[in-house]
Parts: sequence; structure tokens; C-alpha cells
Amino acid sequence: YSLLETGLAIGCISTEPKPMRGCTASPLGRMRYRLVACASFRQQHFANGLSRNAARKAPVVAYTRKDSLTSSFLLRHLGLPEGAYPCHYVPGSEPHFGAIRYGLGYGMVPELLLHDALADGTVVDLARDAPLDISLYWHTWKVQSPRMENLSRQIVEAAPRILARPTEP
Repeated sequence: YSLLETGLAIGCISTEPKPMRGCTASPLGRMRYRLVACASFRQQHFANGLSRNAARKAPVVAYTRKDSLTSSFLLRHLGLPEGAYPCHYVPGSEPHFGAIRYGLGYGMVPELLLHDALADGTVVDLARDAPLDISLYWHTWKVQSPRMENLSRQIVEAAPRILARPTEP
């Protein structure tokens, strides 16, 4: 979003529903996240289930310091504020998921990445009844080149095949 704002990008996907001046924001859908860990991590840290006391000691794996998915979940469901538990930062979708798969910690991972890993037991869902749905929006400038208009149209048309339906405002 900030790169679009500074003119360094011509489009971006964001969680922000409101377009900035001179831009449009099109709803793409919702990406579902699950709180997961590898089985050995769960056994070591959450043998008796996900609890406030256990979560205070178990390390979280987040993308970056700006990633608030797991911290929001822990605050909402267990009342744990950020900083009340250890946290590792591993940027990049695959490295982040790899760190969780190999037991460095637990965290939120897009459900799109989890199907095989959940099915084969590589990871386990720590909060099966509490997925986190994040609405996504395609932002781009109102005045676009024909190529960019085509790209924007393709992104907005492809999103429903991958993401859950957008929620109504």
C-alpha cells in the first residue's frame, strides 16, 4: 500500500478496504488462516491444548514485526498482549511455513498452504474451531494503461477461484 502511495507500484493487494485518493479498491475475497504447529511442537508446548499459560511460554513464528495475525488471535482468544510470549520473525511465506513445520514455533498460516500438511499430519491445527478470515482488496490507480486495466480485470476475476467470497460492507 505504501509503495502504491509513493508511486513505486501500480497496484497492490491489501487488507485496507478504503482506496486512497486517485485509486480504486476492489474486493477480492477472504483468505482463511489457521493457527498451526508441527505435531512434536504441539506435544511439547500444548499437550493439554491451547491455553493462556502454555501460550505465554511457546514461541510464535511471525512474518515480520508488522505481522499481527497471531498476536491478534492470541489477544482475542487468550487475552495475551503482544510481548507476553516469545516470538521469532521469519519473512516469506515458504520460510515462515517451513519454520513452523520444523518446530521453531507456531503461528498463523494461510489455509491454501495447509491442505497436504494437515492431511498427512505434518502440521496440526491448534484452534480448529477458530479460523481467522482476512478480507483482501486490489488497489490500483483510477487512470490506468490498457495493459494495467487488463491485469486488474484478470486479478479481480481470478480471485473468487482462490479466495472465499468477499463479505458485504
